[in-house]
Amino acid sequence: MFLAGYAASSAFAALQKETASFINGNAPVLKSRAGADNKLTVDVIHADGTPYVAGDVVRVGDKVHIKYRLADLDGDTDTASAGKVKDSLKVSGKDSNGSWVDITPTVVSTYDATDPELGELVFELTNDFVGKSSIGFKVLAETEFGLPTKGNWVWVSDIFGTGDPAHSGNNPANPGAPGDNGNPGGPGEGNIPGTNPGPIMPSGGVLGIFLVDSTGTLLNSESYSHLGSTLKPKYGERYAAIVWDDANSNGTIDSGETEFTTGFRFEWHVTGDSSDVPVTDGFIGSNIVAGTTALTGNGNRKGTNDTIFLGSDTAGTKHNSVYTGIFGNHKAGIQGYKLQVKTN
Repeated sequence: MFLAGYAASSAFAALQKETASFINGNAPVLKSRAGADNKLTVDVIHADGTPYVAGDVVRVGDKVHIKYRLADLDGDTDTASAGKVKDSLKVSGKDSNGSWVDITPTVVSTYDATDPELGELVFELTNDFVGKSSIGFKVLAETEFGLPTKGNWVWVSDIFGTGDPAHSGNNPANPGAPGDNGNPGGPGEGNIPGTNPGPIMPSGGVLGIFLVDSTGTLLNSESYSHLGSTLKPKYGERYAAIVWDDANSNGTIDSGETEFTTGFRFEWHVTGDSSDVPVTDGFIGSNIVAGTTALTGNGNRKGTNDTIFLGSDTAGTKHNSVYTGIFGNHKAGIQGYKLQVKTN
């Protein structure tokens, strides 16, 4: 009996089994600083250190701060040495044709010393961003260790946009692609969602209106839109919108100053009130506010729709007749109003 009992005990002691699959933890999740899943907190800080506010122009030298919490129920983390989240970040800009262009800025990552889930990615806007109407990016929730180490991709189609990021387990082709939750929007949190600063400008860049010939060559290097200019736009002439680095702020394109018009898209308008015209100069009607309809451009010099011909460039056609269909209440076409151009 003793031997039989011993044999039975030994047989049970030798039994063992293991699971067919590995022990899994939980996938990491990117959250905004406020704790919202699959959202991010994005702030833009100007080169002088002041925070961006709605209405500001965003320029080369300003910095984009992407702040997040990489939450993981198991305690798995990313680290500075691993740099998983940083390495996954891909930044793109949308050009004037609506196409996404990959941009590779230098990215600096920081991690909170007391809370390893908190991280921040910072990149500076360089000349590669000039003229881009939207800045988007995608980033992956990923830890150094764990099973799994990867969660969702989270992406933003416009850091200045409204709405929330898109997310999915699949890597999107570009920041405008739809995710599991629909089309992407803004980051969801930060100091910029829902604002529209327009295309990114050079660090000292300004927009001006210049007289050009039929080939786009400058006929006058002074901007007609510079404060204090006495130059008068005139029917029968062609003008171009030019973005350049006006280093000395004199409203003139000087030797050595760089033009950045390529990549920008423009829209032309007239502004003002007919009563603004001094009676000693002429008369175009009483209290007739300029119509808001955009004027038709005259082609592309370096940007999109960056030139305009005032009046008609067809021999024998009266200049005013070009505008009767869109400004029916204007008494003298667009005479007496101011020419305006803006980026869009």
